[in-house]
Amino acid sequence: MSKLLLDMVGKECKITFLGINEIKGSIISVDDDWIKFKYAKSSKVKIVKTCFVSSILEL
Repeated sequence: MSKLLLDMVGKECKITFLGINEIKGSIISVDDDWIKFKYAKSSKVKIVKTCFVSSILEL
């Protein structure tokens, strides 16, 4: 797992999935296979497989 990805835990970011969907929120935790994040406008938490993430941009 990259140090850069670990440094983004707890920060607001925009995550792009498969180059199609964009979601704003904050990363809660990261491991080799999963990214757990909380949506910016609600308290919902989502867990996504790392292989589906196209890009993560810090806001």
